[in-house]
Parts: sequence; structure tokens; C-alpha cells
Amino acid sequence: MGKIVKDGSVEIMEGEGVNGGVGMGKKKKMNVYESAKELIKERQLDGNRMGIKDDLTNTNLISKNFSPLFIRKLNILNGWPCYVSMIVDEDIGDIDTVINSVVRSCKECGMLENNLQSMRNFTGILSETLITYYNNKKENCVEGVGILLAIDKAMISNLYGDYMNHAMVRSEFYSLLNMMPHI
Repeated sequence: MGKIVKDGSVEIMEGEGVNGGVGMGKKKKMNVYESAKELIKERQLDGNRMGIKDDLTNTNLISKNFSPLFIRKLNILNGWPCYVSMIVDEDIGDIDTVINSVVRSCKECGMLENNLQSMRNFTGILSETLITYYNNKKENCVEGVGILLAIDKAMISNLYGDYMNHAMVRSEFYSLLNMMPHI
């Protein structure tokens, strides 16, 4: 493994493998700090997005590590938790504003009432609004949406796209949800 040197660089043996295998014996310096700064500059896209320029594709094909699945927990309905998760190749810096606007709209329309079907409808409106909003920012960039609403002895799960079609995405979503209350 590499040895950190005082100037912020890492000294590694050339040809050194991932598991610390013996290399060619020549020492090579890599300045991790400068390398990270260079990557930040190279990967900067419009807005807050990062990755490799992807204007000609719907979703980020070759730098998916910059659009991972995320989960946001909100206590928006009298303290009951609502988990919103997406895989989207767009800047999500405004996700709270979007969700809060949907909640406000649903309240004003009398949709958030003590009724199980109303709560189901709410998750549908929230899901559809998120899909429409982010796909308007960049065409077809929403790969999946997962919403879980826990409310008074009921769990409502609303899945779209990859969350509905791919078992591994569902598995990741529900595994992370299982871990979140314990963090």
C-alpha cells in the first residue's frame, strides 16, 4: 500500500497492485490532493452536476458514480416519516423545495386527510411530480423513484422505473431504508 508523504502526496511502488502486491520496485509519487482537485474541475457539468459530459444521452452512461441512488427522509405529515429516493442524472439540490411544494399543494386541495386512499394518492402525485419536474430539466433523466410513507400502522410503497423493474435496485433501496432508523 502507498505511504503518505508530508507534502500531501502518496508514495507508491510502480506496478503495485490493489492488494499491495510487489511491483517493479520503482517509487512513484502521486499528489492525491492535486489529483482530486483536477478531477473536480474536469467532472464539473452544468449546475451542481458532475460526471462526463452527457448532453447527447438521456442518462449518464459512462460516469454513473456521479448519480447514485439517494434517500431523503422527511417528517412532513404530522411527524410521520416519508422517505423519497431517486436515481436521476440531474442536480437534486432543490429536492426539498419540490417535495415541500407538492405537500403544500396536496394540503390545499384537501388531499392529505385521515384516509388511507388519500395517502396512496399523495405518494402517486409526489412520484409523478418528481418525474415530471426533473425530466423537464433534462429529458428522460429520471431512472427511478421510490417513495415509502409510514403513517399510523400503514406502510405505502410507491415505485417507478428501475425501482419497479430491477430487483437489485429494490434490494438496495429497502436495505438502506432498513438501516436508516438506526443511524
